Amino acid sequence: MERITIIIAEDNLAYAEGLRSVLQQYRKVKVIGIAQNGKILMKMLADTRPDIVLMDIQMPEMDGIEATRRMQELYPEVKVIALTILSAPKAIIYALRAGAWGYINKNSEGKGLISAIMSVHAGMRTFCPTTTNRVAHLMVNSELKLFNELIYFNEIEMQIIRLTCKEYHYKEIQQALFISSATYHRHIKAIKTKMNVRDKTGIALYSMNYGLIEDWVIGG
Repeated sequence: MERITIIIAEDNLAYAEGLRSVLQQYRKVKVIGIAQNGKILMKMLADTRPDIVLMDIQMPEMDGIEATRRMQELYPEVKVIALTILSAPKAIIYALRAGAWGYINKNSEGKGLISAIMSVHAGMRTFCPTTTNRVAHLMVNSELKLFNELIYFNEIEMQIIRLTCKEYHYKEIQQALFISSATYHRHIKAIKTKMNVRDKTGIALYSMNYGLIEDWVIGG
């Protein structure tokens, strides 16, 4: 039987190496690489197609949510399992909306992780018990609204949103992000359209209501 190939996307190299050591104990899987951020991962995928990527959400340069979204556009055959310590409802929703097939807590034991890998490889979505409980909670209370209304914002849009909420002037945002005036105005128009708001106050209120300015979303 062919082994399931894995790339670990994780900025904590010590954790990634430890995870590789754990997975190497199982004959059914083979770790073929480690990427310390989303940009490195995308470069690796241009040359190598693993069966599954174990994706951390919080990574520098390009976070796991953005990397997952881009993978679904370019390499939809590669499945993603979000592997994270985050259990906030919005984190789960963003990962699933981006295209993740599973959502597993980093504290999961090796056997549980292997079971998740096998399930996703077989085409089944999988969650650790903690995530299953969170998803069930979302489905039976008012937070279901998040599933129906949450819109995904790409990396540059999130950077603009964050700086806008910090009351940066639009010229300061352009300088901070090294973008032109035309690029800024194109993105801010897209942000307002997605949020259905008219001004900076609307952007700030929407961002607070939907948790867009939390650290895990910014991916810093």
